[in-house]
Amino acid sequence: MDSYNQMLPAIHEWLRFNGYYYHVPGISYAIEFDGKLLTSRAVGMANLKENKLMNTETRFRVASHSKLFTATAIMELYAEDKLSIDDRVSKHLSWFKPKNRNIRIRHLLTHSSGITRDTEYGQWEHHNFPDLETFKSLLNDKFEILDLASEIKYSNIGYTLLGLIIEKVSGLTYENYMIDLCTRLNLTHTTPSLGDTEKLHATGYKMYMPNEPREPLPHVEAKVMNAATGFSSVPTDMLRFLHALMPETESQLKLDDYYKREMQNVQFSHQDNVKWGFGLSISKIDNTKFVGHGGGYPGFITYSAISPENKLAAAVYTNTLNPPELFGGVIGLLNYADKNYDKYSGKNRDLSKYVGVYRGRWRMLYIGQLNQQLISVPLSNLNPIPYIERLEPTEEDTFIIKEATPLASKGQPVKFLDGELHVGGSIYRRYEYNY
Repeated sequence: MDSYNQMLPAIHEWLRFNGYYYHVPGISYAIEFDGKLLTSRAVGMANLKENKLMNTETRFRVASHSKLFTATAIMELYAEDKLSIDDRVSKHLSWFKPKNRNIRIRHLLTHSSGITRDTEYGQWEHHNFPDLETFKSLLNDKFEILDLASEIKYSNIGYTLLGLIIEKVSGLTYENYMIDLCTRLNLTHTTPSLGDTEKLHATGYKMYMPNEPREPLPHVEAKVMNAATGFSSVPTDMLRFLHALMPETESQLKLDDYYKREMQNVQFSHQDNVKWGFGLSISKIDNTKFVGHGGGYPGFITYSAISPENKLAAAVYTNTLNPPELFGGVIGLLNYADKNYDKYSGKNRDLSKYVGVYRGRWRMLYIGQLNQQLISVPLSNLNPIPYIERLEPTEEDTFIIKEATPLASKGQPVKFLDGELHVGGSIYRRYEYNY
């Protein structure tokens, strides 16, 4: 855990700089290891017009994270023998009459039903979601797009159907079922619908375009589609939820370890690069398995995932469309620290006077301490890992670059003089900026 904790300042500066550089209004993030919160921080603005700062309790529309909650509820009902994941959908929704009557709950859970992603209703354009009767009317003879169980076809419609099955089987509204689930897990900043919580949210914005004003997007209720995209939350709540889904973890979920493992096992894959469990997207970062979900809502892009192997988890949320991809860099930096911590060993020394952000003509660097040496992290790279440099102390204010890319300055001295970093004729000066 020491390696992770010592990398946290570098992660914060890397996120902060890329939020600043790529015009992201605000970022909120959290990192957890084995159920213990390592950090939760926020930078930037929740509302640009009001100059309202982002904070760790600012809520985000986490959109398709809703599918994690929906899948969990289905698995709870399955564990209670109130339904089977091999039930035909039409068994519980008699009005649902697809051409292929073999569409089953498991197909909806794994996005393998072939059902359209969205209907032609256009809720993402006019910011008005359908109610139940309108939703039913939209499922005409054109909503089955691909052959059943032929490949993954992501579907908001499929998860909306799962929400309706939850209502039918449990006898509760979808929202009330989810309020109970969130209460059981102590998710105090999470709701299945917008309700009266708009003032607690960040404002979402359209993507940044040069020479164009930054346009805010409205908060709207997802209505019948809450099960697919209605949830709001914060990074710390989402990590608590993901940890509760881990086997051998005590929680108030009505699931034993078998059902948790089934959610995380690959249930359907497509061309070996897109894998899905029950509600969970499955991916690998640095050959480590992660399970989680992302969310895209008008004005918000969010991502949360946990490694079942080492219980490392992170969530990174932004209040804009088309932000840079940040989650992979966070995990990459944590993995680098864990794998290379011993390389940075040496005499016990305080290197804090060198720590900070430095700006040169070619790069922005964060100089930090890892173990007993310095680490140079390039802030201006969205994938910083290949360009990290290890600086080994030799004498007062002087270091040698022991590890670097072949095109960099490996083996050369680095000197710190009056707040400047000197290497190979280049000068990097301490840099301050507001974000």
